[in-house]
Amino acid sequence: METNRTDKLRFIADENVPLSIVRLLRDKNGIEILHITEVAGKGLKDTEIIALSAKENSVIITFDKDFGELVMRNIVRGSNYNNRPIPRAYGVVILRIKPLSIPYIYKIIRKILSMNLEFEHKLIVVKEDRIRIIPIE
Repeated sequence: METNRTDKLRFIADENVPLSIVRLLRDKNGIEILHITEVAGKGLKDTEIIALSAKENSVIITFDKDFGELVMRNIVRGSNYNNRPIPRAYGVVILRIKPLSIPYIYKIIRKILSMNLEFEHKLIVVKEDRIRIIPIE
């Protein structure tokens, strides 16, 4: 039986990903995913979520393009943001799609997770018509 890369991965969904989608992915698809509010409550800074991702070896799923800026800043200019160190994210998936509905978002995320992509140490930007993968090591 062929295994998917996501069988071994853990994911953290940012606050902007509906909790109902996280539950669907976990309950119907067996994906090891937690919503950030289940782990640390509301209001965590992006840099704190990145630190959690690194500590827990979990890939972040978010609609927030600021994660891309933080990850790229870490690669290009070193690991400082507002004079504070930024840990290296384990992996980030940024959804640059229109969140038309819960079923639509779920379908897109499920499709990405089933593509057998290498998520570890990658910034993956998902658009309606393409996926861009950038190494973050």
